Amino acid sequence: MLNHTSPTSADSLDNDPYLSARQICDECGFTKPTLYALIRRGLLPQGERVGLKAVRWRRSVIDEARSRLNAGRRTRLDAEV
Repeated sequence: MLNHTSPTSADSLDNDPYLSARQICDECGFTKPTLYALIRRGLLPQGERVGLKAVRWRRSVIDEARSRLNAGRRTRLDAEV
């Protein structure tokens, strides 16, 4: 039986869409090389394979990673003052 409160239910998937690398770059102001450099450095997560060649990221995962990046940036700036 499907538990409708589980994170895999259809409602939660609709509320947490997949984003392409281009969409992330457009929203964050990154270039693709910068996006993949952040992934290599472990600052952004690797995407989920959704096809033979397609990789996507959940919006919630990207939002959380952006929050951590911004918090780290504020921490470094506070330390410099």
